[in-house]
Amino acid sequence: MAIMYTLRKRNDTEEVHIFLADPRPDGKCASRQNSICRKAPRAETTVTKACLTEQEARLASAKIGRKVCGTCVSHLYETY
Repeated sequence: MAIMYTLRKRNDTEEVHIFLADPRPDGKCASRQNSICRKAPRAETTVTKACLTEQEARLASAKIGRKVCGTCVSHLYETY
């Protein structure tokens, strides 16, 4: 199963965070409880873009720009 990502905007600050997401049989994705940086709980956010591949998440984050959490974005470029 491929790793998917969802971009979600915090309701209070409007900063966008990246969440790991689990694909569902209906073709949609379910975001995990916390963002990659662990600073944004799912309950305090609204979906911006869902079910993205790693490359799509990188491109979407780049288009949004500085409003995306830098810590979350850095995880998309980690080397293991």
